[in-house]
Amino acid sequence: MARHGNSKAQKRISMNKAIHIHRKEQTWGIKASPGPHTGKTSVALGIVLRDILKVAGNMREVKIILNNRVVSVDGVIRTETKLPVGLFDVVALSDLKKQFRVLLDEKGRFAVKEIPVKSAGFKLVKVTGKKAFGKKNVQLTTNDGRIFAFDAKEKVSIGDTLKIGIPSQKILEVLAFEKGNTGFVCSGKRIGSIAEIENVLAGTMKRGKLAMLKPREGEEFQTVAENVFIVGKKGIEIELQ
Repeated sequence: MARHGNSKAQKRISMNKAIHIHRKEQTWGIKASPGPHTGKTSVALGIVLRDILKVAGNMREVKIILNNRVVSVDGVIRTETKLPVGLFDVVALSDLKKQFRVLLDEKGRFAVKEIPVKSAGFKLVKVTGKKAFGKKNVQLTTNDGRIFAFDAKEKVSIGDTLKIGIPSQKILEVLAFEKGNTGFVCSGKRIGSIAEIENVLAGTMKRGKLAMLKPREGEEFQTVAENVFIVGKKGIEIELQ
């Protein structure tokens, strides 16, 4: 009988290179299930707990921790070992009274950074889609699968960043993709760089919009706008290093 659908298991040796784990100590890893992030931009919650945070030594301990309902992602209690966790998500462990934000290091690998309680109450999401919704509203979709309804008069564009409260999902601020704001390069050759936007070049029929960036140290560089995640205006809204 033919097998239908994709495999639900994955060997460590073939896992996304952004997931920094030992690949030859064991055969099998944890494959993230479909969810708010894509397979290429996420890591399974079980790997975050076992291999990155190292609060569990094996999958049995991971399941015990999750079943105790002490782990939340973006303010919502989660019990699934395969839940996809992505860039800037907030993972909180209530029993340890610690909060962590998922980041990317200078090599494009997933990492976590402990953050204070005041920073765990919000996250940044990037607007990836926009379409008309009724006569006076627009519907925005973000990189982590969220959907927001906006008044059509509000100036929000694809590429902008929304600062939202979690778990309330209340929009606290809009960070526009424009000159002077600070961007985090989340893909491409300069991944992990933090730089100020010097200029934004409109796209053409053959290429997308481009951004000219000036890092704190080093020379200016240019990359496609899709690679840049706005993280602040004059400063940076979240801890990146």
